[in-house]
Amino acid sequence: MLYTSFFSLIFLGLVFTSTSASATRTKEALEQFDVKSLKLWIVYKNKCGTHAVLLDPKGYSYTIQLGSYVGKDVGMVTKITKNKIFLREVYQDDSGEWKERDAFIEKQNFVSSRLHQ
Repeated sequence: MLYTSFFSLIFLGLVFTSTSASATRTKEALEQFDVKSLKLWIVYKNKCGTHAVLLDPKGYSYTIQLGSYVGKDVGMVTKITKNKIFLREVYQDDSGEWKERDAFIEKQNFVSSRLHQ
C-alpha cells in the first residue's frame, strides 16, 4: 500500500516502531478504551497550547493534547477544536494490511453525576 502524505509516512513509522519494539513507546491510559466510549468534557487553552479533558466510561478524567494517543486503534490526536477532537487511527484489517482512517470525538451535552458529587 502506498502512502502519499508525509504525515502518513511519519505516523506509520511510529506505529511500526511501537508495535515491533514495545520499549519505544509506552501505551497511554486512554488506549485501553474504544474511542466511541470516551466523552469530550472540556477544551481549554494555556501557554502550552490547546488541551482537552476526556471522560472514560467510568467518569474518570484524562487531559490530552496534540500528539496524545487515544483509543485501541493507535489514534493520534491531530486537531482539537472547542467541540471536537480529531484523530488519525492506524489499524490492521482482516487481511493483515495496515490502513489509516480519520476518527473524532464530539462534545455532547451531558451531565455526569460523578462530577457533581
